[in-house]
Amino acid sequence: MPEPAGTNQLYQAGFTRVPVADHRTHFVFVVMDCFSRYLIALRVSATATPQDLIGGLDAALHEARKMSDLHGDQVTTLVTDSGGHTNAGSGLRKSER
Repeated sequence: MPEPAGTNQLYQAGFTRVPVADHRTHFVFVVMDCFSRYLIALRVSATATPQDLIGGLDAALHEARKMSDLHGDQVTTLVTDSGGHTNAGSGLRKSER
């Protein structure tokens, strides 16, 4: 994958599992611009569902449009890890407990 030459060309997104004091697990979803290292979105949720992913990506696009010259026709590449919480099936099983 080529290295980005400017902002809004390549985003990295993913969920991270965070245990909290009451023995429940929450998930932190982040989207980062790989050129500027700006954290575009950070959301905490009790689930890691496809809806959480879409909501986080929508929030990231809203923030990117507010803070920069991101145009509606611009192509931005999104990279995610292939870990369990980006995989919808795994996230759904965890959130149903």
